[in-house]
Amino acid sequence: SRKTQLGFAVSALFLVLFLRQLDGLHVGEALTNADYRWLVPAVPVYFAGVWFRTLRWQALLVNLRRIPAYPLFRQVVMGYMANDLLPARTGELVRTYLAGRSFHIPRSPILGTIALERISDGLTLVAFMGLAAAVAPLADWMTGVLLLMGIVFIGGLAVLGLLVAQRERVVGLWLRFGSRAPALVRQPVARVGAGMLVGVSTLREPRVLAVVALHAVLSWGWEAAVFYLTGLALGIDVPPLAYVLAMCTANLATALPSSQAGIGPFEFFCAETLTLYGASAVDAAVFALLVHAVLIVPVVLAGLVYLARENLSFRGLMAEAIGPRRQPEV
Repeated sequence: SRKTQLGFAVSALFLVLFLRQLDGLHVGEALTNADYRWLVPAVPVYFAGVWFRTLRWQALLVNLRRIPAYPLFRQVVMGYMANDLLPARTGELVRTYLAGRSFHIPRSPILGTIALERISDGLTLVAFMGLAAAVAPLADWMTGVLLLMGIVFIGGLAVLGLLVAQRERVVGLWLRFGSRAPALVRQPVARVGAGMLVGVSTLREPRVLAVVALHAVLSWGWEAAVFYLTGLALGIDVPPLAYVLAMCTANLATALPSSQAGIGPFEFFCAETLTLYGASAVDAAVFALLVHAVLIVPVVLAGLVYLARENLSFRGLMAEAIGPRRQPEV
């Protein structure tokens, strides 16, 4: 698709910019001299963050169905696996399919909860950057990222909140103007739109939103610890704040169209951030490669294990999750 082609083009551009910083001999030396014992705790630390992401999703799904945390954790891991192996954030569709299949929930409301997840992730990273800016001034381009992403995610939350608050009016407008659209367009849009409004209805519940915000902060806090442990493994001497900012800029960059796992933008912005705080260009580039591997490889392996336990093939899962299967909707 054009979206996939655009993603690969963006990834290729940032990979070219990133690879210009690499010196093959020095990269090999840095990897050889790394103390990989620090990466042993980094893996369970990362999965602790995934666990808190699971608890956040559990809270968002509470209006649809009360779901035990561990079965939901398996589906989160399989969804992240698909995101890391396939372009265009296909893992979100995988998670939607798996939750609908396992707990008999229509897909559209689940997509609404995942949209809220993405907004809470963006707002949490923006908040981390804002707190960092209060401690020390940011580079101009980082301030630009902070402002742009703040506008995007706050605006997205405001739009969803308005749709939920004015639900009857939105439905009325659709009944008035949507009836003019062809049936092939009108019916799916109405079905999916109604379902997503149900999925984001937790915006009316302050207690649930507080739980979601807390788990978002905890999940990204654990991921920041992964960045810090990776820095210790490479012996990079930068302040801890640099790792928090590297995590923020690298993950916000994955909002750009890109290929699997945000490869390209993630490495480029992660390395650029560390060099601002005293890391050499080669050390920063090696760090970006290594920390991204720590974030990708364990969850892909765990996802494949869970996939096997579900008696699903990867190809079959993709066909079911992405294919045009009809499901009963709200």
